[in-house]
Amino acid sequence: MRIILLFVSIIYNLNSWSQTSYPEGSYMSLLEIKQKSPSQLHESLGIFERKKSDIKLNGGNDFKLLSAGKAVKKRVLKKEILAYSNGRSLFINCFTLGCQHWYAEVESEGKYLVFLGSVTNSEAASAAIMGGAIGGAIIAAKRYVYLFNPKNSNLIKMTEETVPNLLNEHEDLAKRYMQSEDKTDLFLLLSIANELNVRSD
Repeated sequence: MRIILLFVSIIYNLNSWSQTSYPEGSYMSLLEIKQKSPSQLHESLGIFERKKSDIKLNGGNDFKLLSAGKAVKKRVLKKEILAYSNGRSLFINCFTLGCQHWYAEVESEGKYLVFLGSVTNSEAASAAIMGGAIGGAIIAAKRYVYLFNPKNSNLIKMTEETVPNLLNEHEDLAKRYMQSEDKTDLFLLLSIANELNVRSD
């Protein structure tokens, strides 16, 4: 019973992180993201979760932004909109951050916009060359925790190399991380990132 309650608690916390404070609309610049003020409403847009088979075949992130009746050009959807909010969740355009194409849902907001994204463009290219189609499909499905700071455009991938530096001023979080058996566990990294956002408020 306690295991079930813990599982429910984890799911609830993950869902509560992703609830956005960003008004509905398309964010066309970093300034708009900083000010939480989208310049375009783009009423024809909708966000859709991509199929795993599509991701393995074509790479990229978990969500695709589409326009009904092609009212908004594909180039705008893929390359010019930096972030999109449907009023419930914020989705960040990973192409503009160098993490392949399409969008990732922001899991936590604060100093950082925290999201689960695919590998970088250079890593994906290397995997395709070294591992062929199978290697490309494996790495296409992998997800990493990223921290994006809109104030300085800094993007950090949470790895065993970068996390200790993030936790220099947070001894309790650093201890928790160093004592964990799996330092690449996504839930662990998301919970630490969420706590960093809470402490930066």
